[in-house]
Amino acid sequence: MIAGPAFPRFGRLLAEAGSLEEITAATLNLQQQDRFQKVFSTIGAGGRSASKLVADEFAALADESDS
Repeated sequence: MIAGPAFPRFGRLLAEAGSLEEITAATLNLQQQDRFQKVFSTIGAGGRSASKLVADEFAALADESDS
């Protein structure tokens, strides 16, 4: 199994081998990886946790749907 972050998701399965396969390959999007790293390293530096960010974003979406 090959998995990694794919902004805005935390984890995404990129490739998975079957029971008879010995080698698994996947193409990685390094720009997506870089975006994920930049966003979440900035959050950590600012004192906000990733879970707080997600909660804030959901709250903002809920507020928009109420109006």
